[in-house]
Amino acid sequence: MYIFDMSPLNYVCIVQPSPPAIQVTSPGSTTIQGSESVAMTLTCISNGGYPQQTVEWYRRGGTPTRLTNCSTTPMHDASNDLYDVTHSCTLTPLSQDDGVTFFCQSSYSDTPRLVGTAEKQLLLNCE
Repeated sequence: MYIFDMSPLNYVCIVQPSPPAIQVTSPGSTTIQGSESVAMTLTCISNGGYPQQTVEWYRRGGTPTRLTNCSTTPMHDASNDLYDVTHSCTLTPLSQDDGVTFFCQSSYSDTPRLVGTAEKQLLLNCE
């Protein structure tokens, strides 16, 4: 006995976005400058993905910790059906954050697929 399932198949074409990029005041710099106890914004952009990619910030340590005081702004381009996602987090660094690396990653939530990461080291200004 043979059973054939003739129901329509649903295909999802995944378009990998460009690697995430960290917006900094000094392009090309490997560090982020900040001051102790002064709020700053970390911004990461992932362009051109489908479906909409997830972008998140983490503090590197023994176990990376996801930053939580964040907002995500997706922009959908109807002409090509791709998404540009901006993810920004407000961080008020403490002295123990000096020299710590923060990274953002872009991934797809429906599949455990990491698209890419970008990282910068935080250096606190002496005052």
